[in-house]
Amino acid sequence: MANYYQPEIETMPYEQLRELQNERLLKQVKHVWDNVPYYRKKMEEKGVTPDDIQSIDDLHKLPFLKKDDLRQAYPYGLMGKLSKYFDIPQEEWMAAIEQSVPPKFLELNKKAFTLGREA
Repeated sequence: MANYYQPEIETMPYEQLRELQNERLLKQVKHVWDNVPYYRKKMEEKGVTPDDIQSIDDLHKLPFLKKDDLRQAYPYGLMGKLSKYFDIPQEEWMAAIEQSVPPKFLELNKKAFTLGREA
């Protein structure tokens, strides 16, 4: 047998692989809906909810991110969500953002951070 990184997945029967892919997709879609305000907004704008996604055949219904989407929201929306779990005042996080983000993205990243913190 050839070398596989994950032989139990890479060599499983097609039907079983498809079932695994569907299971993971549904879990991921629910996770982003519940935990990523930016992506939830993108889904709402497209009129999609987790209930609309039943299998990988529904991938075309999901909004896909472009490079500019990531530039506008990453990583500060994620950091806002994570910052709730650390004992660091929001003002200190904002000061760090101001020092590290290019001016043209500063307001967008502050908003993304705040949305993440409130989620």
